[in-house]
Amino acid sequence: PSGKAGERKLQPLEDIERNQALIVKQLERFLDFSHGVMVNNSDWFRGMSYLEFLRDTGKHFTVNMMLAKESVNARIGDHQSGISYTEFSYMLIQAYDFLWLLDHYDCRLQIGGSEQWGNITAGLELIRRRRGKEAYAITLPLLLDSSGKKFGKTEKGAVWNGRGDTPNMHDILTGSNMDGTLASGAGDVTCSNWTSNKGDGSALVGHHDKQGGGANPNSWNSAHP
Repeated sequence: PSGKAGERKLQPLEDIERNQALIVKQLERFLDFSHGVMVNNSDWFRGMSYLEFLRDTGKHFTVNMMLAKESVNARIGDHQSGISYTEFSYMLIQAYDFLWLLDHYDCRLQIGGSEQWGNITAGLELIRRRRGKEAYAITLPLLLDSSGKKFGKTEKGAVWNGRGDTPNMHDILTGSNMDGTLASGAGDVTCSNWTSNKGDGSALVGHHDKQGGGANPNSWNSAHP
């Protein structure tokens, strides 16, 4: 679960591969892949058995811990849609991804949207338990519409960053109808270092100037590395 109110739609393998190629094309506008790498978690999960995954990863998480995550709790409280076992297990998959990246690329930092906080900190916990190492997490605020829902790629009114995917007029209308939600989240940055925060994995290092209606750059910069 990642802030969505309903179940994800399963996609054919061909669609997933096409989407991955498009993501690379978009990222190449900002990143130089001659000095970086993009990986696909199907490369390490494809040869892993379900029993192996339960033995090496699942045993490190209690159901109580997983239910306590806000993203899971919200879905369980919705008696209409609920949450499938597939989506409930997604947290463990993302946690293992972080462990794999640490083992193969010494990746110590994962950055994501604020709705990914539970999934990312699950990775911190798995790394601590299986490797005894420190890892870090940074989450950034989401772009929200006027009703408080995130601008997701499967949501109505989504804003796309691919050329030609979102009409220019739609960009203008979307921006003018956000009711300040972009500004209200622009100063929120949450970071975590599992061992330096008594094991609770939560340290808010930037905050929003609620009274002023916008981000407080002084409060954000004072905590930003």
